[in-house]
Amino acid sequence: MTLVAKATTQAIQPKMPRTIWVGGFVSLLMNVSSKLICSDLPAFMTMVPGTSAMAVGIIKSGAEEIASRLPLRITGIVPYITAALLYLEMVGRHRQRAKI
Repeated sequence: MTLVAKATTQAIQPKMPRTIWVGGFVSLLMNVSSKLICSDLPAFMTMVPGTSAMAVGIIKSGAEEIASRLPLRITGIVPYITAALLYLEMVGRHRQRAKI
């Protein structure tokens, strides 16, 4: 590889900041830990507290139901909350101007 080719490839590929690498590594560890906990939790629930298999199934299906519906609720509520906050901010600014 010639000197010119090395210079152009180094100029094209900038180094990623350290914070990006650390964030990616933390995200990987969080994902692995959640997968480990989710797979071991039913076994733990049946062995230690003595929960029945039916109760574990009901709890797990309820958790999945909540997880599937929660984003829909949040996206439906967020516009109303932001509109209300903007309204309150406008009212507050109007009152500040009126006092001055």
